[in-house]
Amino acid sequence: MRNLLTNSLKVCAIVLSSLLSVQATAQTVQQSQLNCPVPNGTSKDLSVVDVFVDAPACATCTGGSATYPLKMTIHNGTKSDRTAFALFGTLSAGATLNGFSGNIVVCVGEITVHSDDDIGFGLGNQTFTVGTITFSCTTDLQLTNNVLAWTDAAGETPERCAAFFAAKLCKDVQPKCDVAASINIRQPLSFSSSQSTSCSNSATGSVTVTPIGGTSPWDIVIDGTAYNNVTVNATKSPLAAGTINFTITDDAGCTVSGSQVVSSQFCCTSPTIDANPTSTAACPEGTASFTASSTGGDPPPTVQWWKKGPSDGAFSTVTNGAVYSGATSGTLNISDLTGLNGYQYQAVFTSAGCPAATSTAATLTVHAAPVNPDVTYIAPLCDETTFSLKIGSVANPILLGAKYTVLDKNGDPIPGISPASPYTATAQDVTANEIIFSDIPAGSGYSVSIESSNGCVPSGAALPCGEADEEEEETRKAPSTLSQNVETQTTVKAYPNPFSDRIKFVVNSSVGGNGVLDVYNMTGQKVKTIHQGYIAAGTQTFELSLPTQQVANLVYVLRIGDKRMSGKILQINK
Repeated sequence: MRNLLTNSLKVCAIVLSSLLSVQATAQTVQQSQLNCPVPNGTSKDLSVVDVFVDAPACATCTGGSATYPLKMTIHNGTKSDRTAFALFGTLSAGATLNGFSGNIVVCVGEITVHSDDDIGFGLGNQTFTVGTITFSCTTDLQLTNNVLAWTDAAGETPERCAAFFAAKLCKDVQPKCDVAASINIRQPLSFSSSQSTSCSNSATGSVTVTPIGGTSPWDIVIDGTAYNNVTVNATKSPLAAGTINFTITDDAGCTVSGSQVVSSQFCCTSPTIDANPTSTAACPEGTASFTASSTGGDPPPTVQWWKKGPSDGAFSTVTNGAVYSGATSGTLNISDLTGLNGYQYQAVFTSAGCPAATSTAATLTVHAAPVNPDVTYIAPLCDETTFSLKIGSVANPILLGAKYTVLDKNGDPIPGISPASPYTATAQDVTANEIIFSDIPAGSGYSVSIESSNGCVPSGAALPCGEADEEEEETRKAPSTLSQNVETQTTVKAYPNPFSDRIKFVVNSSVGGNGVLDVYNMTGQKVKTIHQGYIAAGTQTFELSLPTQQVANLVYVLRIGDKRMSGKILQINK
């Protein structure tokens, strides 16, 4: 048995400058490079039990890097001593052993079989100092791609180790070989930490703490929150920007503390829709508006209205001008509804940099407006003191549910009118295609207006109106001329009245223009068009010839531009 001094001299922790780490190929050590049998150490005769940094108890590594002795414990499972044991492997990046990094070779010996009381080794296990290691505190230390080789009991340790270093061929020392893919190097307790950035306007950051070294498992406290029996790492979130403190306690009771700064950046926040616009309906000459609102959003959101027509494939932006105002406010106003029936409108709220919030779409319905009523004045007979009006559907079909209002020439209600005004058209009226208002006192004049069931009135044109001629009283006493005037300067006189088969109409017009002079029977049917075309300003005469009849009450109607005059004539068989 070699003595203690001999054993100490034979402890080899040699890393040569000609190692694989400085070869031009810079390849990791593989078993084939040693030309070892494949592998013939299957009995695990010798194995690496532990590789560790020889630091004081509960030493911590927080200064960026540290330097300590590196030790390796080897188990000899045979019944004989072994002169030398070599490890070919790759050291963790950033670490150096005796000044060398990357691929290294370590050789130690001799490895005894049993306990030596003088040295104090345990049965079958021996620990050797293999050099001085310098490493980063925040990096896990490992030996990877490891090939193990050992000799028999012959020879001396320095010579057998030198053979490993010089030849790097197992055949030169005829060892046994084995492989160990990865060997962890125990190191002082340390840590690495990382963070995710927090929004400056909300707590959205996080801190992750990863223990390094020490004895697993670890208890970690991050910003007052405990994470126990951690085997990999611990993460706390959400965290606001700032300095976050933490502590790590390993299973041996050793503790290390650190901190991590959570950085800050501004983060936009999307708004949410508070109120959606409501679909609305309006008459053609009306206006419309749509209102929407949002809550939240940082930075404060902007708003943009979008529109889509019935035939449009997609929404497009609304711009102020023409019929629109408020296109970038909470309320969109529309001043002219022409051509906009069926259009949809929606509001888009955007906080810059964040997804926008879009309201639901609201629909604009533009009702069809009625045209002015087609009114026929029915003059009184000789013994009548009232006249009637017929609302026809020749040019303006009666709308179910439409409201008709008949007022006198001063815009006042007419007492006794039948049916009472205002009057709402019924289905029976629609079938009959007419409404007759009777019992209107002669001389009261009239105006007729219409409002559809959806509240719309005619667009553009004035309401039709008329007034019984001043000679109406004489007509009741004896047949004579009747007229209805919108302006006193324009008159129509018919003579003789009554007539048999011929009657003349003298038209005195204050203006010239296109016009038409028609004659109707009392049921509203057109009997004949006397004249259609240009009517010059001044006086002109038109003649009507009709076959003789027993008695026929007729009404003439003259229209010049927007003026309308009518009166009654009587045909008799003389």
